[in-house]
Amino acid sequence: MSAAFAHSTGRTQTPMRCWTGHGDLSGGLIEQRCMPTMQPPLHMETIMILKKSLALAILTLSAGASHAWTLVYTNDPSGAATSGSIQTLRNAINSGAAVKVLIHRPTAHNWLVNCTNISVRNDTSQAVVCVGNWPLESQLGIGAQFSAATTPAQAAHFVINTLGQYSQTNVRLGDGGIVSSTIVNHQMSWFVE
Repeated sequence: MSAAFAHSTGRTQTPMRCWTGHGDLSGGLIEQRCMPTMQPPLHMETIMILKKSLALAILTLSAGASHAWTLVYTNDPSGAATSGSIQTLRNAINSGAAVKVLIHRPTAHNWLVNCTNISVRNDTSQAVVCVGNWPLESQLGIGAQFSAATTPAQAAHFVINTLGQYSQTNVRLGDGGIVSSTIVNHQMSWFVE
């Protein structure tokens, strides 16, 4: 004969299964024994939910660990601040932040430059200078020539500053000769990571 009940330990209850031992030859009871019962096994559905929850938690943590770029400063084509603070940009760079600059060209396209070298000027301009490059310039216009390398093959080097100046020098890959050099002014957005 067996019975099920819950054994209380004060705070928790453990399901127990008890049975009475068989009598001896005289028919008397020997003893009553109780043991904790095993919890029923998890159903496959429950296991799948746990696996999906774990995967979601890992994805959330890894996405939370990624770093987004933060817009800290914008300037108009004449170099006047339109939002943010030049000092915030300077402080971030002086603390080791990486920088990207978005060049706004309303008649063509916007252009994002990764700054490979950055200069924080300590002269009266207080400007920030970004240097970047494009190892093989190609056509960006949509159409038949899209992504075709320029002829002759050339690299583009950019020098950009918070005064609104954008300088691009194209260098021929074959002999290192300068193909073109321009300086124009554009609105810019400065991002740090």
